[in-house]
Amino acid sequence: MVTRHATAGLRAPRARSRGFTLVELMVTLTIMALLLAAAVPLTTTWLNGTRVQDAQSRLLQGYSIGKAIALRNPTQAQVPDAAAGLKLTSDGTLLACAGDPAASSCAPGKAAVRWQTVLPAGITIVLGGNAATRTLAIDNTSLPLGTASFLISKGNENASGTLQ
Repeated sequence: MVTRHATAGLRAPRARSRGFTLVELMVTLTIMALLLAAAVPLTTTWLNGTRVQDAQSRLLQGYSIGKAIALRNPTQAQVPDAAAGLKLTSDGTLLACAGDPAASSCAPGKAAVRWQTVLPAGITIVLGGNAATRTLAIDNTSLPLGTASFLISKGNENASGTLQ
């Protein structure tokens, strides 16, 4: 006699395959794209803010060095002549020079340059409220000759103040 098992006609259940379905992957990618779209503007704003802060720090450091040079008065300048000063070059270099910063001797590689630094890329600095002003002269008492205000900007981020 032949016995039949009750399960002989049924198939064994297939083991569930491991992995993700296409729908699960698409939902995950959509969520990641939305998060990335929200993060890019915030990251850009943060980067611009740090570059502005870095440029402000370098400007203040350069001004302090310029005042120290002016107090030493290596060119024997008399008031109201410049004993030292700061100069912004067109390539984004900030120089602290002995003597008049507008003079041709205040240029990268020249003897009058006592300190220099390269500002972060894309930074705009306005000295004395005038975009055309690229220098700030300092007399032998370490006081600025002219307006010592500044505006530093990059994108929507900016910093302003007065050098003291």
